[in-house]
Amino acid sequence: MKYIYRVEDMDGIGCYAGYCDSHFLGKHTLYNGHPRPEDDEKILREIAEDERCGFLNLTQAMRWFTSNELRQLEKEAFYLKRVKVKEITAIGNSQVLAII
Repeated sequence: MKYIYRVEDMDGIGCYAGYCDSHFLGKHTLYNGHPRPEDDEKILREIAEDERCGFLNLTQAMRWFTSNELRQLEKEAFYLKRVKVKEITAIGNSQVLAII
């Protein structure tokens, strides 16, 4: 079995794709260590419709989100979870893509 870590709501919708209002998400950019998959040097492509973004391990997730950011996301019902995936389709410098 393969797993990734992901920040999502109870329906499996990620914090970047959902209705999350946390202002700091808009500040996550390539220029401060938060590249989109198409900007990650080891992925360099857009996310396919059936793929989801996440993290290979907890360490990678904690490099992306600070503990303060995770607390704010929890207030909006988004939680850092370990998620079972069918396949990991790309492993980047900062993130992974997977089919859930």
